[in-house]
Amino acid sequence: MRHTLVFTAPYLHSPKSAEISGILNGCNDIEARNSVIFLDRLPSSDLPSLYKYAIATIVPTLFEGSCPFPILESLAMDTSVAIGRIEVTEEVIAEMDAFITFDPYSVCEIEKAIHDLWMHKTTLLPRQKLAISNVLQRKWSEVAGEYYSLIHQIMDSN
Repeated sequence: MRHTLVFTAPYLHSPKSAEISGILNGCNDIEARNSVIFLDRLPSSDLPSLYKYAIATIVPTLFEGSCPFPILESLAMDTSVAIGRIEVTEEVIAEMDAFITFDPYSVCEIEKAIHDLWMHKTTLLPRQKLAISNVLQRKWSEVAGEYYSLIHQIMDSN
């Protein structure tokens, strides 16, 4: 049974577009090649469905500003996650051992993480949700209040 690997960004305007095209075109298995999909930007209203109907989510980002949103969004929609080991994930998630993690620069580690996620997807979700339950229970108004307080502290110290 084949599954679809969906990337949530187009590659045609990427600095690596020629390399990605070469890899895809070099794949002799037409069914496998056609099972890799690169989406354009999605409307935010489509994101919950994307997470909800995914078997799992892989978050290899190196951009700390977007983290941990994809992790939280995926878990909120009951989809387990494998995440890159970058500083911000280790700062936000106290129980990293509940997650399958990988070096986002290592193709071998990403490949192993995808395999492990596939093999353990059903048993991971409860552990992952528990590991960040404090974050999942927070309200945006609480986060905004913390930022408001921090901004005032900075302004008062000047």
